[in-house]
Amino acid sequence: MSTATAPDAVIRATGISVDYQGEADTHAVRDVSLELMRGEILGIAGESGCGKSTLAYALTRLLQAPAALVGGSLEYRPADGPRSTCSPSTRPSCGPSAGRRSPWCSRAP
Repeated sequence: MSTATAPDAVIRATGISVDYQGEADTHAVRDVSLELMRGEILGIAGESGCGKSTLAYALTRLLQAPAALVGGSLEYRPADGPRSTCSPSTRPSCGPSAGRRSPWCSRAP
């Protein structure tokens, strides 16, 4: 993977880490990086319970408590809109409710 985001990259995830928070946090996804180019299809395969669904929810900004994005960053580049980023420091603005404000999120009305 290149260090610079290609102009036709739709999603760039860098160092994504997700924990399920509780009395003892469970590290569900650790340090995952990927880049999805426009027109590509991404498949995620793995054993049951390895974090596939959690990663998919993180990539689509649909994590719900007790899951939390605790590391890394996500960058979205829609074909016809501004770039958007999501990281633990912006978590309140990039959760499920953000889809209602985002013109490119699948949850947009």
